[in-house]
Amino acid sequence: MYTHQEKIVRWAIVLILLINTNILYGQDFIRINGRVTDSASHQPLPYSTVKVKGTTHGIISNEQGYFQLMVPDSLKNHNLCFSYMGYNTYQESISSLRERNNTILLGQVRYAIKEVIIRPDTPQEIIKMAVRKIRDNYPTEGYISNGFYREVLKENNNYVQYLEAYLNTYNFSYLDTTQSQVKVIHAHRRDDLQSIQFMQKEVKNRYRRIKRRAKRKGEEIEELDVATLQLLFGGPHRILGTDPIRYKFWALDSSKMKKFSYSFEKDEIWDGHELFSIAFRSKRKIDYMKFSGTIFIDKESYAIVSLSMNGKFIMPAVAKPFLQASGLSIEIPYMKIDHQYTSVNNKWYLHKSILKADGYFAKQRIGKETEYAHFKIEHAYVSTEAKFHNVTPIPKEEQLVHKSFSELLKSHNPEFWSTHNKIIIESIK
Repeated sequence: MYTHQEKIVRWAIVLILLINTNILYGQDFIRINGRVTDSASHQPLPYSTVKVKGTTHGIISNEQGYFQLMVPDSLKNHNLCFSYMGYNTYQESISSLRERNNTILLGQVRYAIKEVIIRPDTPQEIIKMAVRKIRDNYPTEGYISNGFYREVLKENNNYVQYLEAYLNTYNFSYLDTTQSQVKVIHAHRRDDLQSIQFMQKEVKNRYRRIKRRAKRKGEEIEELDVATLQLLFGGPHRILGTDPIRYKFWALDSSKMKKFSYSFEKDEIWDGHELFSIAFRSKRKIDYMKFSGTIFIDKESYAIVSLSMNGKFIMPAVAKPFLQASGLSIEIPYMKIDHQYTSVNNKWYLHKSILKADGYFAKQRIGKETEYAHFKIEHAYVSTEAKFHNVTPIPKEEQLVHKSFSELLKSHNPEFWSTHNKIIIESIK
């Protein structure tokens, strides 16, 4: 469908992926908005966890620390728990929150965690123990998650994609790598999206030729923008498929540990749990990426409660001469993906997966000004409620399988989102 040059550009972007506060009492829900900040510096704590104590109801704040949580009226007498890695968890009753402009202040952990100077295990052995404990620490029966999903692609600060959805997912046992079943409850896009502008003329000319050939053969092909976005994001199955415990991320796989170096970092506190903090770094590139990150493991249960990872794309040597001859340059300096788990009744399950990345592209043309593009990507999923009992798989006819979101999109519905949780942004259309 694409020339080799076009494939290189799209393939590089795909690699990025692979790798105000008030309370309004309605009939059924309470809306709680707020901001989570550091109590000393008053800087925002991005993607902090906000959860109704003793339940699976929760959400995370956005990159600026702002959150919005819809709480069922039946839980209005509960406490909200606010947590962030390295900070003391803060609790406050829902009924005691002010109507507007509340700020939640979290203090860094001040007391010393007991450090083990001579550790009985290497980092690798602790990780292996955590993997052996998966059966004890994670669901071994299917369960249902309701959650918020988002795709964002910006080119030079203009939105090319902005899709939000609320999903119902059936997740198989953590001992089973079967792909989760997904049902789209509601999905919408912004109505001010633009097409990708970088190398637009070349891409459109190529697409018109492909479309003419398809028409002569009686075939139908996706519109260019739709096909590109499907290639880039792959829908919710792709972000759910990055669950590092279910699908055994390389640094957790004993057969691949020799590809990484590991070291103990300063132990951490999260939501009352003392955690081993184990840094890892790939010794050389893996699938054109070099990885580094941190694995956080509960000292008591050996549950992996969080894994954060940075990736740097290394351009294949065989592609460099072609790119230079084509006047193309590509730099992908930044990719970060964070996974965090939450627990109920001592069983941990995936709470959030957030991937963010940057890519810089340039095209030189003889006698013309160089064309530049800066792409920013966010691919996110957060579980807002989970059910573990009396659950059944999603009927096949209701599953999002080999479908385009385009078939399921609706207009933005404020009434729907008044009772469903999402990661908020500065402005919501």
